[in-house]
Amino acid sequence: MELRGIHQEGVVDLVLKTLYMYGSLTPQMIFERIALPPALMTALLQHLQHQGFLVQRGATTKGAALYSLTEKGLERAADALRKDPYVGPVPVSLEEFAEKARNFRVRIREEWVGWMRENFGVEETDTRIWLETFHAGDPVGIAGPPGSGKTFALQSLEAFVEGETVLPHTVWTEGGALRVYAPALHGPGEPLSEDPRWVRIARPVIHVDFETVRQSWEIRHDPAHRVWIPPFPLVAAGCLLAVDDVPPGAPTPGRRDPYVFRMGDRWNRFPFRVGLVLAGEKLSGVAAILELPPLEGGPLKRALARLRERFGMEVPEIPDHPWRPGALVWFLRCLRATGDPAACRDRLQNRE
Repeated sequence: MELRGIHQEGVVDLVLKTLYMYGSLTPQMIFERIALPPALMTALLQHLQHQGFLVQRGATTKGAALYSLTEKGLERAADALRKDPYVGPVPVSLEEFAEKARNFRVRIREEWVGWMRENFGVEETDTRIWLETFHAGDPVGIAGPPGSGKTFALQSLEAFVEGETVLPHTVWTEGGALRVYAPALHGPGEPLSEDPRWVRIARPVIHVDFETVRQSWEIRHDPAHRVWIPPFPLVAAGCLLAVDDVPPGAPTPGRRDPYVFRMGDRWNRFPFRVGLVLAGEKLSGVAAILELPPLEGGPLKRALARLRERFGMEVPEIPDHPWRPGALVWFLRCLRATGDPAACRDRLQNRE
């Protein structure tokens, strides 16, 4: 048995480790934990019984067979866990993931041009050039003074990203297993019926701060759990990576195609297919930047309208001047709590 680079012995060990960790399981329970295609699951369980690793011990109230490890199976599972602690879905090979990733392209719908004009007054020509640069595969940025709405603009991209993508639960390399699909980052997914080791997801926007990306751009090893932590170029493959709070002058994350990373003594290559958008006051190393105006005048009124809806309250007239980071939100929170605009303005002045 072989699943594109994953050999039978590795799959056997994974089934045995799963039963070692969870005890007696039905075939469906094992399937849910290791995501092996059903046809292969049936053949594998028969093979393991024939080899003396498994035995059927009773059944559930609904009649489903329960399988447990024999003494021989317990010994092999314990030995396999000492060599490799990974328990989870059967991994796909890095080569198979890379093959799919070469076709990943992130696209933002044309409607975002009008949205930027309506919400920030950005010229359509500037946004179209920005979009063309992004679709060519280059990193792009959104810049502006504090409080100008950079984070809001980044978050808005989620509504304009097209299509869907597929990611593996886990990737196998000679150095060990790498978990790729993370529901907390990618959102809910649906296993592919033909191969449940892969998950289909609406193409996500992964919104993180610069420090998180900086620390997670390269692969890391967790010695306590003896596992490798995959880098963002793999985790965000086929996704839009929106990086917020980029410090002035900070370098663009190391973007090279293919992405090259090292696990132990082995170098691996992977196509860089990440849509990269950065946001900060002053950006460097990006091919195109949209400059947002200060939060005053028209942009201030639009921001107030958004915050009015967010807080569910009427907002009185406020001074039309550039607002500092978080000051407008702080003012509205104070107003919602006290109902006293004058007192909130005084508190804000003392606070600043």
